[in-house]
Amino acid sequence: QYPILFQLPTARLTKLYKKELSNSIKATQKNNTLVDMPNLKSSCKRALLSEKRRLRNKNYLSTVSTLMKKTLLAMLEKDEKTISNLISITYSKIDKAVQKG
Repeated sequence: QYPILFQLPTARLTKLYKKELSNSIKATQKNNTLVDMPNLKSSCKRALLSEKRRLRNKNYLSTVSTLMKKTLLAMLEKDEKTISNLISITYSKIDKAVQKG
C-alpha cells in the first residue's frame, strides 16, 4: 500500500467517508516520485473538506441519476401510480441535492 503523507483527522467521519478517504487521499506515484501534498494545517483541512464534499456530491448525483432512470422506465411502462410516486421522490432528491451543494 501507498504511505499516507499526512495524518487525517477522520475520527468524526462516517465509515463510508473513512473508507473512501483512505483510498483517495493516499499518496500516488507519478514517474516514480511522490505527488506533493499540502504542508500547512489549513491546506490539509481544505483537502479533507474538498474530498468530503466531492464524495457527498458523488452520492447525490448517483441517487438522482438512479431515480431518473427508474422514473423514465415507469413512464415507458405507463404505470401512473408509480410515475407520480417516483416523480415526487425524484424532485425531492433533486431539490435536496441543490440545497446541499
